[in-house]
Amino acid sequence: MVKPTSAGGAIGVVFIDNREQLDAFAEPGLAPRIETPPDLMVEGFIEGRQYIVDGLVLDGKLVFCWPSAYIGAPSDYHEGGRHLAAVMIEADHPLRARLQEITRAVLGALPSPRTFPFHAEFYHTPDDQLVVGEIGSRTGGARIDDMYNPIFGVQSLNRAWVRYDAGLDPGVESFDDVECARSRGVAGWITFSPQPGLVRRLPSPPTDPRVNFRLTARPGMRLVQPVHSGDFFASAVVTGTSFSEVEARINRLADWFWNNTEIAGDGPAPLTKEKAGAFS
Repeated sequence: MVKPTSAGGAIGVVFIDNREQLDAFAEPGLAPRIETPPDLMVEGFIEGRQYIVDGLVLDGKLVFCWPSAYIGAPSDYHEGGRHLAAVMIEADHPLRARLQEITRAVLGALPSPRTFPFHAEFYHTPDDQLVVGEIGSRTGGARIDDMYNPIFGVQSLNRAWVRYDAGLDPGVESFDDVECARSRGVAGWITFSPQPGLVRRLPSPPTDPRVNFRLTARPGMRLVQPVHSGDFFASAVVTGTSFSEVEARINRLADWFWNNTEIAGDGPAPLTKEKAGAFS
């Protein structure tokens, strides 16, 4: 896997499986100009499910940290993927404590500011190893900053970070609030990637109180190809009692959304043959 060292959102990520693909990648050159040093790194491909850990460090203390699992992968947009999602893992999930522990170790090993949010990615391999993918001293994209509020009452990691720097109450009570997660369940998010074409029709927001839906496009708007994995024109935060319940609700939401969306030109056809209608 080749990717830029100073980019995000799966921009410029290329998977190389053989010599022919390597030659095709290298043929146009590794930098846009001859005097420009290549800004690339090479990683071995890691087989396994990808997990996210988002959190907050205040004055050197880890005060919030919780893992989620991707549904899909950020790089899917390169191949025309139409949505990306993630769901918090449950308090009693066997990887929850392990992911928090390895995140602590990564934070301790790297030079860091005293106060910062972070977004880390790990792989869980078939032989039960956790491998560090990457970590950034920033809040995650998509709807990550909204996802934790209904479960933990964390209004916003960005808000907490800025308030703490300003000498105000950050509104984050404690790290690893397991009992809170056990009593309130989990949340997840989904983002819908723009498909090239003219927007003809979009669905009305669902009335389900477990779905916090946001739409930034409107009929008559022309959409273009997404430029990174965090490029979206509709999104939702979804809550439920378990990972499997939220995952199923997100999958139904995706079917409902695309069955009630019409984009002329290169836009998507419905995912299923179900009759378009209200989300339930």
